[in-house]
Amino acid sequence: MISNYIKIVLRAIQQNKLSYFLNLFGLSIGIASFLFIFYYVNFELGYDKFNDQQDRIYRVGLDQFKNNELIFESAENYPAVGPALQESFPEVVDFTRLYNAGAKNNVVFYRPEEEGKQGYKVRRFLYADSSFFRIFSFPLLKGDPKTCLSQSKSAVISQSFAEKVFKGEDPMGQSIVMADDDFNQEICKITGVFEDVPADSHLKFDVLASYSSLMTRGRNAVERYDQSWDEKDMYTYVLLKDGTDPHALEAKFPQFMDQHNPELLMMNQEKKIFLQPLSSIHLDSHLADEAEQNGQKQNVLTLVLVGGLILLVAMVNFLNYTVAKSMTRAKDFGLRKTMGAVKKDLYLQFIFEALFHNILAIAFAAGIVVVCLPFFKDLTQLEINSFSEFFLNRSFLYAVGGTLAAGLVFGGLAPALILNNYDLIEVVKGRIMNFGKGLFLRRGLAPPPDRGFNRPDRHVFAGDQPDQLPDQLRSGDRYR
Repeated sequence: MISNYIKIVLRAIQQNKLSYFLNLFGLSIGIASFLFIFYYVNFELGYDKFNDQQDRIYRVGLDQFKNNELIFESAENYPAVGPALQESFPEVVDFTRLYNAGAKNNVVFYRPEEEGKQGYKVRRFLYADSSFFRIFSFPLLKGDPKTCLSQSKSAVISQSFAEKVFKGEDPMGQSIVMADDDFNQEICKITGVFEDVPADSHLKFDVLASYSSLMTRGRNAVERYDQSWDEKDMYTYVLLKDGTDPHALEAKFPQFMDQHNPELLMMNQEKKIFLQPLSSIHLDSHLADEAEQNGQKQNVLTLVLVGGLILLVAMVNFLNYTVAKSMTRAKDFGLRKTMGAVKKDLYLQFIFEALFHNILAIAFAAGIVVVCLPFFKDLTQLEINSFSEFFLNRSFLYAVGGTLAAGLVFGGLAPALILNNYDLIEVVKGRIMNFGKGLFLRRGLAPPPDRGFNRPDRHVFAGDQPDQLPDQLRSGDRYR
């Protein structure tokens, strides 16, 4: 049966090569566009979800009010907020603070033996509490995640930064100097190497230095970087106890802030802190002092609509072609019915043909993706290092599965349903092509009514003469 279906498909293609491949190419372009859009949308929606505890991690944001008017919203917070939250609320299991030194200063790293030579300017540089790797899931290739940031003047670096600075040498235990334009100079010991931060992380860094290193910066360093409720310089993340209601916890924050900032009431000012789910930061948060420029959820939702419409138009266009060509084969289908074929046979043939056409279209679409991938990378600034990274991505496989499913519906079930709804007498006599004023799609995507196929009073036998047929058939009134 399968071999017979293949012969039928190839014969139909042979009869209409040019129109078939033009329509197939149009379908392939639609599928390729959908694959690109789906990949990008899935990337945007998947931000920070690689973290194992992402549903329990929240960033603590800050609102400042004066005379009951909001004057400032910030992604950064005060150094003392994290420790105070853990101490005051049992729902807060752990916290970590990040000081975005690379964005606030010009920072250069170099090896001690290369002093005086040009160093490596690094913007993606953070100071982090020792709890950082307990909260976030950034894999360490070397070093112990529990202790690598516990000592002052220790640092962990990315794999690519290690290769650039140490050029194949083992960086573990070696020293690197950090110098910035505030005249800070710190010699840090390399205690770990982590995998390069994935592109779908709102935190991006090449160097993490221990937060305790900041406490060595002069007499007021501890107050400035650990105890202050005035200098908002830190990103603060908390890990909540499993099952904690974040809204219920937030309801306790006003009293907590009043307790630690009693002087603000006298100045008619107020500071409020709030929780932001980690997975919603990239698309939903647009505060001051963000770690990077975040995306726009509205744009992503618009792309979802555009991608769906592109695929729908491509599928409907190919459905129109399939139905139009099927009409030229309608007499063949009608004769097969008179020979005993049942509706199931027609459905199976169309489903097989739809599967064949869509697999071929997806193959062509994959070729279009290969050609256009460099332009897609330049347009979206996504880090796609190889074709396999795109094609073996889970989002690509989902998109292909959805495309095949849509293709079977539009290219298989729909044409079969259309032809099965036509009257057997009309089909065999070739009158189906003159039915009404147009084909299925041109009549508003509404299938023709049941014309009595398989009704007991409409059986036709090979020996019937025209004068033996019902008056309506002889006169042709029913086709006007």
